[in-house]
Amino acid sequence: MAGCDVGGDPDGMREAIGLTGQFSAVDNLLTGEENLMLMARLRHLGAKPSRSRVTEPLEQFDLVEPAREPLAIYSGGMRRRDATAT
Repeated sequence: MAGCDVGGDPDGMREAIGLTGQFSAVDNLLTGEENLMLMARLRHLGAKPSRSRVTEPLEQFDLVEPAREPLAIYSGGMRRRDATAT
């Protein structure tokens, strides 16, 4: 599927199909950082690689400062940036 051996290259398959929730890729009860960590851990990245994968998009999408605030207080644009980062 998608040119990947599902059994031999599960990471390649994950990259090919991605991961998203049915309605939104973010949980408003979690912080922006926690949402990204959840997605990283669902991809089985491990603790240390997950931490670095979380830091990069927070910086890229200018969400470092509000990263530890619950998504419920983010503006609509900030929520979309966090969802895009996941």
